[in-house]
Amino acid sequence: DEVIAVEGVSRAFGAVRALTSVSFAIRGPQVVGLLGPNGAGKTTLLEILEGLQPADAGAVRLFGQPLDLARYPRRRVGVVLQKEAALDRMSAGDYAALFGAIYRVPGESILAAADLTHRAGVAFERLSGGEAQRLAIHAVCAHQPDLLLLDEPTAHLDPASRRGIGEALKRMGRERTVLISTHDLAE
Repeated sequence: DEVIAVEGVSRAFGAVRALTSVSFAIRGPQVVGLLGPNGAGKTTLLEILEGLQPADAGAVRLFGQPLDLARYPRRRVGVVLQKEAALDRMSAGDYAALFGAIYRVPGESILAAADLTHRAGVAFERLSGGEAQRLAIHAVCAHQPDLLLLDEPTAHLDPASRRGIGEALKRMGRERTVLISTHDLAE
């Protein structure tokens, strides 16, 4: 089934063209990489798909329906931004509880899925990069979305954390569509 369709999407910021007539379609479930160098427009494209900014031209469909910001399918989409607003001073347990409350699931289940139950009392800002990213990803998956959009999910992570995140995303891609932006060809 079609999960994402992008047809002739363009976006400019003043004289800078971030996207010029981008088109592709993704069927799911699967893991798909959006590869390009820094400054290529990957984040802009994801923000359009996430409903955070409009395209200047072109059309976007999610789940076969035209993208309508007033009726964005939030219950079907999970998003991890390139720079998460993580509420750094919040503990990992409170972060999980917050997302649990949003998605009506126990926060403990988010911590367990991220393998961070033992770190529940640690401030989010004190988690390692890999731990913080695992928690963010599992938090936005708590409601079992059909589509997961991740902007540079392994940037600034050590090799072991990258592998761990990669394996988790492969498992998630068996049940949902996962779109990952990256500048790293190895990913």
